[in-house]
Amino acid sequence: MIRKIDTIKSMAVFKDFVWDANVQLPGDSVREFSQINILYGRNYSGKTTLSRIVRAHETGTYSSKYSDPQFSVLWSDATTTQDVLQEHNQEIRVFNEDFVRENLTFPNDESLASDHTESFAVIGTENVKIEKEIAAIKLELGSDENGKETGLFEQLKLKLDALELAKSQYDEASQALQSKLHDKATGQEGIRNRINLFGDQNYNIAKLRNDINTILSPDYKAINDAVRQELEQGLGEDVKDAIDPVVVPTLKLGELSERVKTIVEKKIVGSSKIQELVNDYTLNEWAKKGVDLHEGKRDSCALCGEEISAERWEILKKHFDEETEHLEQDIETVTSEIESHKRVFEDGFSISKEAFYSKYHVSIDDLVADYKSFLDLYLSELDRLLELLTKRKKAIITNFIFTEPEEVPDFETILAHLFGRFDELRVQSNADGVGLDETKKQNKAILRLNEVYSFVSAVDYKAEEKRIADLEAVKASAETKWKAVQKLIDDKRQAIEALNRQRNDEENGAKRVNEYLNGFFGHQFLQLRAVEVEGDDEKQVHFEIVRNGTKAYNLSEGECNLIAFCYFIARLDDIETTGKRPIIWIDDPISSLDGNHIFFVYSLLRAEIVEKNRFEQLFVSTHSLEFLKYLKRLTGSYIENGANKNYQKAYFIVERSEDDAVIRIMPNYLKEYITEFNYLFHQIYLCANADTANDENYKVFYNFGNNARKFLEVYLTYKYPDGLAWSGREGTETEKMILFFGEKLPTFLVSRIGNEQSHLISNFERGAMPVDIPELQAVAKIICEKVKENDSEQYSALLNSIGVDTAEVGEVDA
Repeated sequence: MIRKIDTIKSMAVFKDFVWDANVQLPGDSVREFSQINILYGRNYSGKTTLSRIVRAHETGTYSSKYSDPQFSVLWSDATTTQDVLQEHNQEIRVFNEDFVRENLTFPNDESLASDHTESFAVIGTENVKIEKEIAAIKLELGSDENGKETGLFEQLKLKLDALELAKSQYDEASQALQSKLHDKATGQEGIRNRINLFGDQNYNIAKLRNDINTILSPDYKAINDAVRQELEQGLGEDVKDAIDPVVVPTLKLGELSERVKTIVEKKIVGSSKIQELVNDYTLNEWAKKGVDLHEGKRDSCALCGEEISAERWEILKKHFDEETEHLEQDIETVTSEIESHKRVFEDGFSISKEAFYSKYHVSIDDLVADYKSFLDLYLSELDRLLELLTKRKKAIITNFIFTEPEEVPDFETILAHLFGRFDELRVQSNADGVGLDETKKQNKAILRLNEVYSFVSAVDYKAEEKRIADLEAVKASAETKWKAVQKLIDDKRQAIEALNRQRNDEENGAKRVNEYLNGFFGHQFLQLRAVEVEGDDEKQVHFEIVRNGTKAYNLSEGECNLIAFCYFIARLDDIETTGKRPIIWIDDPISSLDGNHIFFVYSLLRAEIVEKNRFEQLFVSTHSLEFLKYLKRLTGSYIENGANKNYQKAYFIVERSEDDAVIRIMPNYLKEYITEFNYLFHQIYLCANADTANDENYKVFYNFGNNARKFLEVYLTYKYPDGLAWSGREGTETEKMILFFGEKLPTFLVSRIGNEQSHLISNFERGAMPVDIPELQAVAKIICEKVKENDSEQYSALLNSIGVDTAEVGEVDA
């Protein structure tokens, strides 16, 4: 990327006015500077202020004339302000009055005989050996142009790229782990902000690293999730009431088995049973219920209405005899006792686990699970007895053989063990109520280490630490290699500086200035002479200005400006600038010069700077319209990527109004026309060739009278400089026009338009009427046609001067 000044932006607050240096375009857009930039402005418009802003970037300090300046410069790759002047990385050379004052002293009386200009050196012809040594070192150093580095600079760039990559990778890995440590230690969800769980409100990254060392030691044993959950639950507990002992329920399986055995094996004596009811238990129960509902209450069946005979009642009484009824009652009694006994054991332990501290909840759950296993077995035995009772009840007159189960668990032992475990847990839980706070503190420490353990596992901490250590080693190695190349470059630069200090070719610099003075300006009597002056440590060489061999005093302002500008051009060959293409800013170099010298300054500028391609970007400001006329011819080309390209130019005007100044795009009348004569012809040509009058071109018609009158006055004066000498008398303007147009009708028409359109004092009503567009256009066409007819070569030249291609222009429509 070509580094250059794009725009000088922002408000520059100076001692005497506020200056907005943005180049304004229509709307809110801003015009960027080009490769060659021409700035025109009257004296005190702000041109020198502009140059001082740029020179501040060359010297690193701004002018003392401004107490508190504020400005910013937008470069193609950086932005600088009054506080940051050296971030642009670009060579800059500025010629203005500050340069002259700081580098040259022009004595005006003999009391200043010791005054001198600052010495400078250029490459001389007698230092071939030194130059060869410097060239060899520079060849080894190579180019440091961004993107096109060679030699040691290329090695340095490669080493720097490797270092930056290694540093980036190390920083990225280190910062990533550091960020994770920060989040875990002090983040919103970190250990420090979960004091209720981990107990340390002052926890930080240092403590986290200590805990990491602890859990990474061989002695650390991690806890499982069940323990973690138990500990977490315990942290929220308060001291609980003591748990009282519980009574162990009594087992009755043996007793109940004996009673069931008696019932199921009991025999019913007699055979006077209704066989149908014996065979159907449901029907038997229905009949029994019917007897209860009818006996002593009804003589007939409530269902069918038939009379119940005494014989039927006798049969029913024998079926539902007392022995059978007693057996059924026994079955009901034992069944009820078994169901009641089941409920005693189904209720389980009378105290819930919530009465215990949470650390015992898992054990209580295990105990309850074991009790349920016991209960399932025990209840299954009781259910077996109930099933036998139900079976006998359904077949009441049938006795069965009671069969003992082959293997019955030792329910007594199991139950005693279960309640023994319960009592142990009860005692332990009661004991935990004492010293609960200390227990919580210990548990929080355990939980914190467990959290750190989980974190270390999640981020693979050991592997990350190793990777960061490896990346740091790579970075250190890359830095060592980069420093080695940098030191080598620094050593070679110091070698070049040492060789440069051996050169003492300032006199050739003086010769270069003298060549400019004599070759470009013809001042053979004015010379610049090198003089050795004894210093404290070594000899110093300064320059003196001499006239005709004698030190010069009382130089004119023009002479001072000539010497100063030649000095500036010669400085472009000093050891700090030679071989470089700086940004060059030249502020009003032709002050107090006459016309010849103005042209020679332009010639020096073009020959030594533009045509030699010694700049990256060029700015020239002036207050002189004559110098501006020459600057419009300032053209040049350069080679880029093997192709020849013309320099791009931009034109600006600097204007000041009271305390404000602004840069604007140079108006066309100032930019495009060499003289006013060209401008007047352009306006007449536009009027002659306009299709219609509109808001954009109406000024061409309204100004036509003045433009036509002034154009013809100049044109006819140069065409007939002797008046009408052939008639023996000085001709009037009307006679000149008749001579030019060849007949009176167009002459009178042109004269009337010129007079009436450019004057209202004698034709006041014209000011209240719009202009007659067709009539004006007709006159414009007459003028163009007559200029073309009478002087075709000048007509073509005029067309070229206003940018009209003569090859594309036909006859002017009459």
